[in-house]
Amino acid sequence: MYYFEKNNSFWCLLFIATMGLIWVGCSKDDEKDDSNKNVVRVDTYAISPTFVYGLYLVNNPQSRPSVENSWSSNGASFHVYVLQGNVFTDIGELESKETYIASASQQKPVHVEVPIPTNIDISKPYQVITTDTRTALANNKIVFEEELKRDTNTYCPSWQIAKGGSSTTSQSTFLAVYELLYVVNNTNKPIKVKHKGFDASEKWYSTKGRVSINPSLDLEVSVLSTIGDVISQEKSINANEKNYFECRYVPTGKKMKNACLVLEIDGKEVRTPAVSSDISIECGTPYFMRVKWDGQKLEWD
Repeated sequence: MYYFEKNNSFWCLLFIATMGLIWVGCSKDDEKDDSNKNVVRVDTYAISPTFVYGLYLVNNPQSRPSVENSWSSNGASFHVYVLQGNVFTDIGELESKETYIASASQQKPVHVEVPIPTNIDISKPYQVITTDTRTALANNKIVFEEELKRDTNTYCPSWQIAKGGSSTTSQSTFLAVYELLYVVNNTNKPIKVKHKGFDASEKWYSTKGRVSINPSLDLEVSVLSTIGDVISQEKSINANEKNYFECRYVPTGKKMKNACLVLEIDGKEVRTPAVSSDISIECGTPYFMRVKWDGQKLEWD
C-alpha cells in the first residue's frame, strides 16, 4: 500500500510538471501572438546623420559653415513616436539594425524597423518622428530638456521626421542650438584655454531649458533657468594654430547684445571687446564665432 501511494505520487507529480511545461509554452506563444496582434506592420526607416548649415554670429556674414553629426561605432538608438490625426503614439526606444559601423561609414544612414501599432490606420497618412536623445511624451507633445553644455565632443541631439510607409528616408535637424567658438593662437608658443561663457546684460542661452515638439511639428521653447554659466574643460592650442569649443543649449529668444566673450588663457582671465549681433538665435541652427589671441589682446576675428 505504501509503495502504491509513493508510486502514485510520482506519476501525479510527473503529470503536473508536464502540464506546467505545456502551459508555459502556450503562455509564451500567447504572449508572442498578443504582441503580433498589436502590430499592423513593420516599417523600415533610413536615418542619416544630421547635416546643417550655420551662421557666424560675429563677422564672416557671407560664410556658410556647416556641422555634421556621426553615428557611434555601435550603431544608434532612437526614441520613436508615430503621429496621426494630431495624436502622438509612443513606440519607445529602438536600436538601429546596424550594430557595428566602421569609421569610414559613420556618415551613412542607419536603418530602424518600427512596429506600427494597430491604433494607426495605415490606409491614412501618418508620420514617424524619432529623436536620438532622451525624450518623453507629455500632454501630447514630445518633450526634451537640455542643460547648458560647453565642452569637447559635444554631440548635438537631433530629431527626424519621415512620412509613414514601408520604406522611407527621414529628414533630420538639430533639436537644440549648437554653438562653436574657434580660438586662433597668433603667438609663437602653445597656450591653455578655457571657455568661461559671456559677460552680457541679457543671455541668449539658458542654463536649463525645454524644447517641445507639438502635433504641428513646430518647436516650442521654454526657458527654465538662466542663472550661472558653465566653464569648459581646458584645451591646448599650439603656436599659430586654432582649436574650437563646442556648446549646446536652449535659446532664450534674446539676441547677442553688448556681449564680451570670457576666456581663461594660461590661468589669466581675458575678454573681447563688447559686440552685438542682429541674428536671431533659434533651435535647429548651428552658430559660429571666431576670436584671435596675440599674447596681449583677445579680439574678434
